[in-house]
Amino acid sequence: MNKEDEKTQVVHDLVIVNPDEKEIFGIKETQAVSLMTGLDIFIEERKPLIKQYKEIIDLEVTEENVHLFRELRLKVGKNRTAGTDQWVKDGKGVPLKMCQFYDSVKKRENGINKPMEERLLAKEKHFETLEKEKAEKLQKDRSAELFTHGIADEDMPEDLGSMKEGSYNLLLNGVKAGKKDKEEAARLDALVLTRQKEIVQYNEFIPQEFQADTLRSMSDLDYSEFIAKLVEIKALDDKQKKEKQRIEKAYTDRILEVTELKEFTTEKFQITDLKVMGENEYATFLNNLKEAKEAKEKEAEKLRLKNITLQDEAEKLKKLNIERNEELKDYRATMPTKYAAVSVGELSFKDWRNMLDECISAKETQDKIDAEQKAIQDKKDKEFTAIQNRIKAQEKEKEQEEANKEAEAEKLKKAGDKGVFDLFVSRLTDAKKELANAVFESEESKELSKTLADQTEKLISHTYKKIKS
Repeated sequence: MNKEDEKTQVVHDLVIVNPDEKEIFGIKETQAVSLMTGLDIFIEERKPLIKQYKEIIDLEVTEENVHLFRELRLKVGKNRTAGTDQWVKDGKGVPLKMCQFYDSVKKRENGINKPMEERLLAKEKHFETLEKEKAEKLQKDRSAELFTHGIADEDMPEDLGSMKEGSYNLLLNGVKAGKKDKEEAARLDALVLTRQKEIVQYNEFIPQEFQADTLRSMSDLDYSEFIAKLVEIKALDDKQKKEKQRIEKAYTDRILEVTELKEFTTEKFQITDLKVMGENEYATFLNNLKEAKEAKEKEAEKLRLKNITLQDEAEKLKKLNIERNEELKDYRATMPTKYAAVSVGELSFKDWRNMLDECISAKETQDKIDAEQKAIQDKKDKEFTAIQNRIKAQEKEKEQEEANKEAEAEKLKKAGDKGVFDLFVSRLTDAKKELANAVFESEESKELSKTLADQTEKLISHTYKKIKS
């Protein structure tokens, strides 16, 4: 099936083309969905009307079922005017493209309703149309015939088309009689016309063998008895027709009631069964269908409420999961591995508190370890810095001492052996004092003291060599 075929759907003898309006008018998918809001209600309401239309449209037109076509046509028309047309009217306060979109949807949807209305109206007016056409032709033919017998156009009766054959023959014969015995003829003609007008409503009850001229020759007494008999016959016929209409209406009403509940009937059920059901039997039958419908609706409502509950629970679980994950974000790095794949929103409150307490405890333990390690490292850094500073100070002092010693050595050189010896003893004494005053705070301090002792020895040795030299 190609794309055009997919856009065509057949509803009985109606063909509706569904264009892709959003593509034609350049409207986005989300806009199209938003614009269509509300129309689906009337489309759903139309479905049972289309179903009923299929069931009755091919019925033979009879006086008994004409009202079916009228009632359904009015419902279809109301669905269109109060549905699609009103939906378009409410929604067209929008830009031009969207107005064109609404017009397109209206054309499409009304393309379903209007053909049904037109066919239903044609069937509804079938007998009226036939009678009207027949009356117009009869009026024309009879007028032409009476005209040939001297009746002027302005004197031509306007009801020739609706006259029964007997009544018209009486009229025609009266015209043909001419002016013989003018006054009597005029009196009789007037009498006949009066009687014709009186019996027009009883024409269908006048016997076939009844002659139109009989009205002219009847005495007043015979005519009164004749009219009384026709009144009696018509009253009985009206009574029979009303009863028949009542039965047909009751049958039609039953059809309309059961059509809405047909899905709850049994397979053996036939629509014609409604015609033979007594009042009590039908009441029980209809009540059973309504109970079945009510049970189905209750079950659907129960399922809907259950779905709402499930959705609410899922939303609460999602929200709880987000809240708990937010609460855990500061403990993720130290979280025990056994909780790595746990969905926290699904935990009971007790399990959640236990998990959170473990995570907090793990973080506190790790924080404590980190703090201790940092303190140790800070202490090491501090001691290392102190050692570096001491070494730098000693190196600086050494440089100064070297400079001083060279200056003193120069002086001693000039002073002689006794001056050199005094300097040697002085330096040795200073070195011993430094070693005696040294405080060993750590292994690094001991190493530093050893270094100082070595430097002292070297200094004494150097000084001694200088003296010797």
